[in-house]
Amino acid sequence: MLVKDVSTIRPMFENTWSADLAVFSVVLDETEDAIIADLCLQGFMHAIRISGHFGINDVRNAFVSSLSKFTQVSASKEIKQKNINCIRELLNLAIHDGDCLKESWSYVIECISKLD
Repeated sequence: MLVKDVSTIRPMFENTWSADLAVFSVVLDETEDAIIADLCLQGFMHAIRISGHFGINDVRNAFVSSLSKFTQVSASKEIKQKNINCIRELLNLAIHDGDCLKESWSYVIECISKLD
């Protein structure tokens, strides 16, 4: 389905983003299924792009911050494949969609600096 009237996207997203963030976060945290984890990561990435496109800074910051926490680079826990995938997606976001990050760059840079 192709949406031709983008004026409806912003209000719909503003009304659902907190539920989206909660679902993606809880499911990503609890799942061991690679396919489900990948779908959650896709949801994070789409939400970051949408909020960046529409200039909804608080929402973008919430999603980028949450995604950076799932990298587990600053935790003493074992890093799993889904955490590595989160690192990869955060780097892809920086490379391909860096213009939409604005002040959310701080989360990306902090994560990258802790990779060492």
